[in-house]
Amino acid sequence: MIQAIFKRREPDINITPNNFIIGIILWVLFTITCYSFTYSLREVFRILTVNQYYDVFIFSKEELIFYNFFFAFVAAIFGQSLCFSFWLDKPKAFFSRYNYRKNAMIHDQRVLNSYFLHWFSKMALILATMLIGFGNLPKFKIFENYKYLLLFILLILFAQTWNHIRLNYKIKSFKWQFYSFVFICILSASLAFFNPINYQKNNEIIISKNVFHQYNLQLPSFNYNCNTYYSPYYIDKLYIAKNNNSKEPYTIIFKDKQTQIDSLSNVIDTSLSERYIFELLKIKVHLYIDKEVKMDFIKQVNSILQSRNLWNIGYSFLSDEKAHQYSFYRGDIIPFRLSTPNIIPPPNFVTDLNEIHIRYLNNKELLINKRTTSADKLQSTLYQNILKNPDYIMIFHSDKQTNYNEYLQVLITAQKVIDQLRNEYAFNNHHKSIEDLDNEIKREILNKYPFCFRNE
Repeated sequence: MIQAIFKRREPDINITPNNFIIGIILWVLFTITCYSFTYSLREVFRILTVNQYYDVFIFSKEELIFYNFFFAFVAAIFGQSLCFSFWLDKPKAFFSRYNYRKNAMIHDQRVLNSYFLHWFSKMALILATMLIGFGNLPKFKIFENYKYLLLFILLILFAQTWNHIRLNYKIKSFKWQFYSFVFICILSASLAFFNPINYQKNNEIIISKNVFHQYNLQLPSFNYNCNTYYSPYYIDKLYIAKNNNSKEPYTIIFKDKQTQIDSLSNVIDTSLSERYIFELLKIKVHLYIDKEVKMDFIKQVNSILQSRNLWNIGYSFLSDEKAHQYSFYRGDIIPFRLSTPNIIPPPNFVTDLNEIHIRYLNNKELLINKRTTSADKLQSTLYQNILKNPDYIMIFHSDKQTNYNEYLQVLITAQKVIDQLRNEYAFNNHHKSIEDLDNEIKREILNKYPFCFRNE
C-alpha cells in the first residue's frame, strides 16, 4: 500500500508526428531569430565604439566564427526550451494526476533561461562599458584567453536544461539528450557562417574614413608595451604615409589636412594661431609614421616641429599583442623630447662621458662603437655598456637608407635597457619594482639612469 502511494511513474508524453515536426520547426525558427537579434546587438555595440578617428574593432576570421557559434548555441538552447514547452504544455490535461511533473519541467526551462539572460545581460553591460567608456577591451582578450571557458559555459547551460527531464526519465533521457546535443551543434555550426548583417561591408564603410586605411599606413610592431604616456596635455596627431601615386614620396596629414613638407610650417602656424596662449606650452605631437618612411624625411619634420617650439613628441608603434588582433588600432606611444636638455646629457655628465654610437650595417647587424654586433644582441650590448658607465649618451647615426622601423627598433631597445637597469636598481636597493616606489625614490632612480638618446 505504502509502496503504491510513493511509487513514481514517468509522466506520459504523447507527441504526435505533426506536433514533433511543428516543435522542430519552432525550434529552428526561434534559434535563427534569436541568433540574428544577438548578432545585431553585437554589431551595434561594435559600431558604438567607433571614435572620431574611425577606429573600429575588427575580429579575425577565427574570432568571428567563434562568437557566431557561441550566440547560435545559446539561441539553439533557448529554441530547445521553447520546443519542450510546446510538447509538454497541454492545457486540456492540466488537472491530470501527474501533470505537475510536466509543469515542473516547463518551469525549470523558463527559470533557467531567465537566470541565464539576467547573468549574461550583466556581463554584456560590463564589457560594453569597458569597450565604449574606457577602451580597455583590446587588453582583455576574450577569444585568446577565455574561449574554453565560454565553451564550458555552453556545456553547463545545455546540461542544466535537461536536469528535470533526467530526474523523471532517468537513463532513457540520455539518448534524447545526445540527439539534442548533436542537433544543436549542427545547427550552431551552420549558423556560425551565416551573417545576418554584412560584417565586411560595415567594416569597409567605417575604415574608409580611417587615416590608416586611406593611406595604407602601416605602423611598425615590437614586443614592448608603453602605457605610461598619459598626461594632461593637448595632443595633436601628425601622420606620415607613403605616397605611391605622386611625385612627392610621402604625404603628411595634420589636423585632418593633407599637406606636403614644403607647406607643413604654414599648416602648423595656422593650427597654433587657433590655440589659447596657455595651451601652447602644453602641446604634444604624436607621430604616426609608416614603417618604411626614411629617417631623413622624419628629421625634416622634427626640425619644423622644433622651430615651432613643439618639443614634446611621441613615436607611435604597435605592440605585438595588438598588431595581430586589430588592423587599425592606434598603438602605443613612446615619448621623446626634441629640445636640447633631454637629448644631450646635463653638464655634469660631460667629464668621462660614455658615448655609445650606433649605426645600421644591414637588417641583421649594427655597428656599436666601431664593433659589429647582431640585432639580436643589441639589448645585451647596450646593457653592458651603460652598466659600466651610467654617464652615457646613445647616439644613433641614420643614413639615407635607414627607415622608421629600424630607428624605432633601436630606440625601443634602448628604452628596454634603461627600464631593466631602473628595475634592477629598485629591487636591489628597495626590494620593490619602480612602479611600487614613492615619487621621491622613483625620481632618484630616474636621475641615476636617465634616458639619453640622440639621432644624428
